[in-house]
Amino acid sequence: MGVTNGQRLVVDIVLMFSMLKDRRFHELLPADLKEVSSGLHKRVLTAAMAGCGRCETDPRRTLLTFTDGLVNRMIGDTALTEAFVNYVVARRGFRPRPIVLHYKDMEGSLKTLEL
Repeated sequence: MGVTNGQRLVVDIVLMFSMLKDRRFHELLPADLKEVSSGLHKRVLTAAMAGCGRCETDPRRTLLTFTDGLVNRMIGDTALTEAFVNYVVARRGFRPRPIVLHYKDMEGSLKTLEL
């Protein structure tokens, strides 16, 4: 059975947070991003439960920085991009068109990547 095309999917911070729990997601990451993401889900959840939304060391900021780093890496790495798309297809059961990621580029400007 082939993969069908589906509706638009926006990968927001909530979806990225849920992806961090998935072993298959960690397997597609390069080593340096695996290191950053290791335990990040638990740290974000703990901070949210403690009401630490404005803490200087808020792990949710780390999650945003992680997402920005992942997308910036995907722009220059077609294998990582393909692995990410394949992961989303496997998780959803269909190919969203497009997969949309909002991120900050290396200069700090807000950008959108559509896959």
